[in-house]
Amino acid sequence: MNGFLPSKGELKRRHVAREDYCEGCGVEGESLYHVAFNCTFATQFWRAAKEITGCKVPVLHPQTWARDILSSYLCSEKDPTIIVCGVWSLWSGRNNRRHGKVNRNTNAAVKHDATMIEDLICLQLPTQIKPARGRCPWQKLEVGWCKVNSDAAFVSESLLGTGEW
Repeated sequence: MNGFLPSKGELKRRHVAREDYCEGCGVEGESLYHVAFNCTFATQFWRAAKEITGCKVPVLHPQTWARDILSSYLCSEKDPTIIVCGVWSLWSGRNNRRHGKVNRNTNAAVKHDATMIEDLICLQLPTQIKPARGRCPWQKLEVGWCKVNSDAAFVSESLLGTGEW
């Protein structure tokens, strides 16, 4: 998960954004970990989550937290589900705030997540896991077909872009 979602810190690292402060609390260096666990919105959310669901977020490392919450040695059986849904809720709330949408209050967000988890549990989906598809070996294209690889970049401030074939 590290560097996967476009946090302001990641966008700055990729030279897409100029600043990387968290719009929620003003801390420099916004990351997914910060949004999920350290931001003032996150601390309020997890406090409410503990009161409503009993889920206590363990101490997590900023680089390995996504893997760690799925480890049975850090969390109870139900906590990873609550934490993953909570992180999704916090990230969605961050995006809503960033794009000017109204944000739910913390208790409403936690209750929504808890209801969503209950609904998912009640679905009782089959536990049969389909085997992973193997990689397909490279194959020569049929006659008349042509493969084209392309890449592009765009800077919105200057309305400039570039592309290549």
